[in-house]
Amino acid sequence: RKQAEKEVEVCIASVEELWERDGWCLDVLLDMGKELRGVPMLSPDLDTVVLVGSPNVGKSSIVRWISTGEPEVSNYAFTTRGMTLGHMFTDDHEELLCQVMDTPGLLPRRDADRNEMEKLTVASMELLEGVVVFVQDLSEAGGGKSS
Repeated sequence: RKQAEKEVEVCIASVEELWERDGWCLDVLLDMGKELRGVPMLSPDLDTVVLVGSPNVGKSSIVRWISTGEPEVSNYAFTTRGMTLGHMFTDDHEELLCQVMDTPGLLPRRDADRNEMEKLTVASMELLEGVVVFVQDLSEAGGGKSS
């Protein structure tokens, strides 16, 4: 019993030493995990529909209406600050049809002048296999200039 207690103490001391020396690595991994939880998980086996357009043209409303996605919807530009993913099912909810992605709005400017949110949208258009749907609000109420 004394030998076992001694071994446990040695083990605890070793873990404490390891934690003091390399514990920062775990902190980094935990921070990365928190960040990754906010990233939509795309299935490479499903068709993807990416909604793209100017701010405040209704992309988030469309995603809410046609899919399981629940992006924030408000009546001001740049409500969408990241990617939101939803899924579309058949009417009987038995078969998954595709995944639908809401993206931050794009302003009509050069790529070099885009902010981080706009760069996410551009990256989704360039890197994801699927259909890109450009959403425009043709009424006078929304969207501003087309991007």
